[in-house]
Amino acid sequence: MLAGAGIKDNSKRLLLNGMQNVVSFAGAIVGALFTDKWGRRPQLLVSTGIVVIIFVLITALNATNLIENPDPVDRAENPIIAKRPSQATAIIALIFIFGFVMSPGYTPLQALYPVECLRYESRGKGMGMYNFAVNIASFYNTFVTGIAFTGAGWKYYFLFVFWDIFEFVFIYFFFVETKKRTLEELTEIFRAKKPVKASLETKKIRVTGEKGGKEVTEVASA
Repeated sequence: MLAGAGIKDNSKRLLLNGMQNVVSFAGAIVGALFTDKWGRRPQLLVSTGIVVIIFVLITALNATNLIENPDPVDRAENPIIAKRPSQATAIIALIFIFGFVMSPGYTPLQALYPVECLRYESRGKGMGMYNFAVNIASFYNTFVTGIAFTGAGWKYYFLFVFWDIFEFVFIYFFFVETKKRTLEELTEIFRAKKPVKASLETKKIRVTGEKGGKEVTEVASA
Protein backbone atom coordinates (compact mmCIF):
# COMPACT_ATOMS: atom_id res chain seq x y z
CA MET A 1 0.00 0.00 0.00
CA LEU A 2 2.77 2.44 0.91
CA ALA A 3 4.68 1.65 -2.27
CA GLY A 4 1.54 2.32 -4.27
CA ALA A 5 1.15 5.64 -2.49
CA GLY A 6 4.53 6.73 -3.79
CA ILE A 7 6.65 6.04 -0.69
CA LYS A 8 9.94 4.74 -2.10
CA ASP A 9 12.28 5.07 0.89
CA ASN A 10 12.48 1.77 2.79
CA SER A 11 13.28 3.50 6.10
CA LYS A 12 10.17 5.65 5.79
CA ARG A 13 8.07 2.61 4.89
CA LEU A 14 9.34 0.81 7.98
CA LEU A 15 8.57 3.83 10.18
CA LEU A 16 5.06 4.22 8.78
CA ASN A 17 4.35 0.49 9.18
CA GLY A 18 5.46 0.68 12.80
CA MET A 19 3.29 3.73 13.43
CA GLN A 20 0.32 2.02 11.82
CA ASN A 21 0.71 -0.94 14.19
CA VAL A 22 0.57 1.47 17.13
CA VAL A 23 -2.57 3.13 15.74
CA SER A 24 -4.19 -0.26 15.13
CA PHE A 25 -3.32 -1.32 18.68
CA ALA A 26 -5.00 1.81 20.04
CA GLY A 27 -8.11 1.05 17.98
CA ALA A 28 -8.19 -2.52 19.28
CA ILE A 29 -8.10 -1.25 22.88
CA VAL A 30 -11.03 1.07 22.17
CA GLY A 31 -13.02 -1.82 20.68
CA ALA A 32 -12.26 -4.10 23.61
CA LEU A 33 -13.33 -1.46 26.14
CA PHE A 34 -16.65 -0.65 24.48
CA THR A 35 -17.72 -3.96 22.90
CA ASP A 36 -20.21 -4.73 25.70
CA LYS A 37 -21.75 -1.29 25.26
CA TRP A 38 -21.90 -1.16 21.47
CA GLY A 39 -23.00 -4.72 20.74
CA ARG A 40 -21.41 -7.19 18.37
CA ARG A 41 -23.47 -6.45 15.24
CA PRO A 42 -23.18 -2.63 15.35
CA GLN A 43 -19.48 -2.92 16.11
CA LEU A 44 -18.84 -5.11 13.06
CA LEU A 45 -21.27 -3.34 10.73
CA VAL A 46 -19.98 0.17 11.43
CA SER A 47 -16.36 -0.92 11.19
CA THR A 48 -16.91 -2.81 7.92
CA GLY A 49 -19.02 -0.04 6.41
CA ILE A 50 -16.37 2.61 7.08
CA VAL A 51 -13.67 0.28 5.74
CA VAL A 52 -15.61 -0.02 2.46
CA ILE A 53 -15.71 3.78 2.16
CA ILE A 54 -11.98 4.04 2.93
CA PHE A 55 -11.06 1.47 0.30
CA VAL A 56 -13.23 3.22 -2.29
CA LEU A 57 -11.42 6.50 -1.55
CA ILE A 58 -7.98 4.82 -1.65
CA THR A 59 -8.85 3.17 -4.98
CA ALA A 60 -10.00 6.46 -6.48
CA LEU A 61 -6.95 8.37 -5.23
CA ASN A 62 -4.55 5.73 -6.53
CA ALA A 63 -6.31 5.49 -9.89
CA THR A 64 -5.98 9.24 -10.49
CA ASN A 65 -2.49 9.70 -9.06
CA LEU A 66 -0.28 6.77 -10.04
CA ILE A 67 1.57 6.75 -13.37
CA GLU A 68 4.30 4.67 -14.95
CA ASN A 69 7.78 5.88 -14.03
CA PRO A 70 9.20 7.77 -17.05
CA ASP A 71 12.78 7.38 -15.81
CA PRO A 72 14.21 4.22 -17.44
CA VAL A 73 16.97 3.97 -14.82
CA ASP A 74 14.69 4.17 -11.78
CA ARG A 75 11.84 2.22 -13.42
CA ALA A 76 13.30 -1.19 -12.50
CA GLU A 77 13.08 -0.42 -8.78
CA ASN A 78 10.05 1.88 -8.84
CA PRO A 79 7.87 1.13 -11.88
CA ILE A 80 5.00 3.27 -10.55
CA ILE A 81 5.28 6.78 -9.12
CA ALA A 82 2.82 9.33 -7.72
CA LYS A 83 2.04 12.49 -9.72
CA ARG A 84 0.89 14.57 -6.75
CA PRO A 85 2.64 14.18 -3.36
CA SER A 86 -0.36 15.70 -1.52
CA GLN A 87 -2.63 13.01 -2.93
CA ALA A 88 -0.15 10.33 -1.87
CA THR A 89 -0.15 11.85 1.63
CA ALA A 90 -3.95 11.60 1.71
CA ILE A 91 -3.69 7.90 0.82
CA ILE A 92 -1.27 7.33 3.70
CA ALA A 93 -3.65 9.14 6.06
CA LEU A 94 -6.50 6.89 4.90
CA ILE A 95 -4.34 3.81 5.51
CA PHE A 96 -3.83 4.94 9.11
CA ILE A 97 -7.55 5.63 9.51
CA PHE A 98 -8.24 2.18 8.08
CA GLY A 99 -6.07 0.57 10.77
CA PHE A 100 -7.78 2.49 13.55
CA VAL A 101 -11.30 1.81 12.23
CA MET A 102 -10.88 -1.88 11.45
CA SER A 103 -9.20 -2.83 14.73
CA PRO A 104 -12.11 -1.89 17.06
CA GLY A 105 -14.49 -3.98 14.97
CA TYR A 106 -12.48 -7.10 14.31
CA THR A 107 -9.56 -7.47 16.72
CA PRO A 108 -11.61 -7.90 19.95
CA LEU A 109 -14.30 -10.01 18.29
CA GLN A 110 -12.09 -12.42 16.34
CA ALA A 111 -11.95 -14.81 19.27
CA LEU A 112 -14.89 -13.54 21.34
CA TYR A 113 -17.71 -13.80 18.81
CA PRO A 114 -17.07 -17.39 17.61
CA VAL A 115 -16.89 -18.59 21.23
CA GLU A 116 -20.20 -16.92 22.04
CA CYS A 117 -21.90 -18.51 19.02
CA LEU A 118 -20.60 -22.04 19.59
CA ARG A 119 -22.16 -24.50 22.00
CA TYR A 120 -19.94 -25.76 24.81
CA GLU A 121 -19.62 -29.29 23.40
CA SER A 122 -18.64 -28.04 19.91
CA ARG A 123 -16.52 -25.07 20.95
CA GLY A 124 -13.18 -26.86 20.72
CA LYS A 125 -13.77 -28.13 17.17
CA GLY A 126 -15.27 -24.83 16.09
CA MET A 127 -12.30 -22.80 17.32
CA GLY A 128 -9.96 -25.29 15.65
CA MET A 129 -11.68 -24.66 12.30
CA TYR A 130 -11.63 -20.93 13.00
CA ASN A 131 -7.86 -20.96 13.60
CA PHE A 132 -7.36 -23.01 10.43
CA ALA A 133 -9.29 -20.42 8.40
CA VAL A 134 -7.35 -17.56 10.01
CA ASN A 135 -4.04 -19.22 9.13
CA ILE A 136 -5.12 -19.62 5.51
CA ALA A 137 -6.12 -15.96 5.35
CA SER A 138 -2.82 -14.91 6.97
CA PHE A 139 -0.88 -17.00 4.44
CA TYR A 140 -2.77 -15.36 1.58
CA ASN A 141 -2.23 -11.83 2.92
CA THR A 142 1.46 -12.47 3.57
CA PHE A 143 2.50 -14.22 0.37
CA VAL A 144 -0.17 -13.46 -2.25
CA THR A 145 -1.23 -9.87 -1.65
CA GLY A 146 2.22 -8.42 -2.35
CA ILE A 147 2.49 -10.34 -5.62
CA ALA A 148 -1.04 -9.30 -6.60
CA PHE A 149 -0.28 -5.62 -5.98
CA THR A 150 2.86 -5.92 -8.09
CA GLY A 151 0.90 -7.39 -10.98
CA ALA A 152 -2.45 -5.60 -10.77
CA GLY A 153 -1.40 -2.38 -9.07
CA TRP A 154 -4.17 -0.17 -7.67
CA LYS A 155 -6.82 -2.28 -9.44
CA TYR A 156 -6.28 -4.96 -6.81
CA TYR A 157 -8.09 -2.68 -4.36
CA PHE A 158 -11.34 -3.59 -6.13
CA LEU A 159 -11.05 -7.04 -4.54
CA PHE A 160 -10.94 -5.45 -1.08
CA VAL A 161 -13.93 -3.24 -1.89
CA PHE A 162 -16.09 -6.10 -3.16
CA TRP A 163 -15.03 -8.44 -0.36
CA ASP A 164 -15.84 -5.91 2.36
CA ILE A 165 -19.21 -5.18 0.77
CA PHE A 166 -19.89 -8.93 0.84
CA GLU A 167 -18.85 -9.04 4.50
CA PHE A 168 -21.15 -6.15 5.37
CA VAL A 169 -24.15 -7.80 3.70
CA PHE A 170 -23.35 -11.20 5.24
CA ILE A 171 -22.99 -9.74 8.75
CA TYR A 172 -26.26 -7.82 8.39
CA PHE A 173 -28.32 -10.83 7.35
CA PHE A 174 -26.67 -13.69 9.26
CA PHE A 175 -24.84 -12.44 12.38
CA VAL A 176 -26.87 -12.64 15.58
CA GLU A 177 -26.45 -10.24 18.48
CA THR A 178 -24.80 -12.01 21.42
CA LYS A 179 -24.25 -9.08 23.78
CA LYS A 180 -25.34 -9.86 27.35
CA ARG A 181 -26.84 -13.22 26.35
CA THR A 182 -26.56 -16.37 28.44
CA LEU A 183 -25.80 -19.74 26.86
CA GLU A 184 -29.45 -20.72 27.33
CA GLU A 185 -30.64 -17.56 25.59
CA LEU A 186 -28.24 -18.11 22.70
CA THR A 187 -29.46 -21.69 22.30
CA GLU A 188 -33.02 -20.38 22.09
CA ILE A 189 -31.97 -17.76 19.55
CA PHE A 190 -30.24 -20.24 17.24
CA ARG A 191 -33.25 -22.56 17.43
CA ALA A 192 -35.56 -19.78 16.30
CA LYS A 193 -36.84 -19.70 12.74
CA LYS A 194 -35.14 -16.32 12.20
CA PRO A 195 -32.13 -16.23 14.57
CA VAL A 196 -31.06 -12.68 13.68
CA LYS A 197 -34.52 -11.27 14.32
CA ALA A 198 -34.82 -13.24 17.55
CA SER A 199 -31.47 -11.90 18.77
CA LEU A 200 -32.59 -8.32 18.21
CA GLU A 201 -35.89 -8.62 20.04
CA THR A 202 -36.17 -6.87 23.38
CA LYS A 203 -37.77 -9.08 25.99
CA LYS A 204 -39.43 -7.96 29.20
CA ILE A 205 -38.82 -9.64 32.52
CA ARG A 206 -41.61 -9.64 35.11
CA VAL A 207 -40.53 -9.93 38.72
CA THR A 208 -43.17 -10.52 41.38
CA GLY A 209 -42.58 -10.29 45.11
CA GLU A 210 -43.96 -9.02 48.36
CA LYS A 211 -43.09 -5.79 50.10
CA GLY A 212 -44.72 -4.75 53.36
CA GLY A 213 -47.34 -7.44 53.00
CA LYS A 214 -48.32 -6.25 49.53
CA GLU A 215 -47.54 -7.86 46.18
CA VAL A 216 -45.19 -5.78 44.04
CA THR A 217 -44.62 -6.36 40.30
CA GLU A 218 -41.75 -4.80 38.40
CA VAL A 219 -41.30 -4.96 34.61
CA ALA A 220 -37.90 -4.24 33.09
CA SER A 221 -36.48 -4.58 29.58
CA ALA A 222 -33.90 -7.34 29.16
